[in-house]
Amino acid sequence: MATKKEFIVKAFSEMNVSLLEVTLDDDIKYPLNLTKDEFIVKISNVFDEFKKAKDMILTPYTGKCNADNCSNNEGQCVGFSFVGKHSKNGINLVFRETENNYISIQKCYNFKIDRKGVKSYSLFIDKHFFELRI
Repeated sequence: MATKKEFIVKAFSEMNVSLLEVTLDDDIKYPLNLTKDEFIVKISNVFDEFKKAKDMILTPYTGKCNADNCSNNEGQCVGFSFVGKHSKNGINLVFRETENNYISIQKCYNFKIDRKGVKSYSLFIDKHFFELRI
């Protein structure tokens, strides 16, 4: 049986907003101190951009923040770069976690994918939440 954390990763990979709505908790920390509902709206917009670029699935690559002065996680959080198979754009997110759940989701500007030979791609948060950038 899949864990809650696995369902969250699956929801991001499949760009499944409905699954995110039921798996994400209201009280976790979201980027820019957004509420869960605000985060869902913003991430839906990001998923729409991927879909416009003909991405139907995002491949999750594990990694971690590579910045020395990271205010989100000090290099201790697990993370994923969710990369579109067609566009090769990606979202770099780091997660603080407990044994069974994620308690924080934050952006990462300096993400290093664990898998050799896979380049890190980024979607940076800006005034519109995420802006596509390679």
